[in-house]
Amino acid sequence: MSLPPAGRFSWLLNPARLLDLWRSFWRFLKTPFDSIAFRILRFVFPPIPDPSQTVLLVRLDGIGDFLFFARYLESLRRAFSGHTVILLCREEVSELAGHLNGLDEIIPVNAKRYQWNY
Repeated sequence: MSLPPAGRFSWLLNPARLLDLWRSFWRFLKTPFDSIAFRILRFVFPPIPDPSQTVLLVRLDGIGDFLFFARYLESLRRAFSGHTVILLCREEVSELAGHLNGLDEIIPVNAKRYQWNY
């Protein structure tokens, strides 16, 4: 049984099939473009440092708990010698953390801001 002449191409008017055809065509165009674009971007932006050379310490507790943690900072520094040690802490503790040896960078965070709004 063959379809009438008008019905042979009616499957093309199916929106789902048209969407599938468009996606296939877009993937065909996008794949080579992506590889060229990422090769160009590699020259524009500096390479990301090796993540294995960075240690991020997250301490979002209060000043008292931070003081207990501070005595272990020297042994952490010895364990990760040659690594960049970054501390993420509350804004209230960041000034105190600035006086400690063994930290390369301190990132202060307003923890109350994210208490209910993640």
